Amino acid sequence: MTQAGARKTKGRKAKATVSASGGDAADVSTAVSDRDPQARMRAMQARIASLEQQLAAANERIRHLETTREQVRHRIDWVIDSLNEMLSR
Repeated sequence: MTQAGARKTKGRKAKATVSASGGDAADVSTAVSDRDPQARMRAMQARIASLEQQLAAANERIRHLETTREQVRHRIDWVIDSLNEMLSR
């Protein structure tokens, strides 16, 4: 294979990898044949569903982290209050 042919093959593989690993909408639309709009629509809907799941998981993680941060803040306040009380005796 010539160098130009090898570069073209690498480019195609890179596009397919990006599409499969969560590329943007443009990657999904180019990965599916432009001649089949139904397949393209299904691919876009699948990508949207995947992104919605990732967003829901990220929002849940944020809620968990915020709760944990609040608990830590309360514990630190309690320790500071306890130390101040011990020093004032």
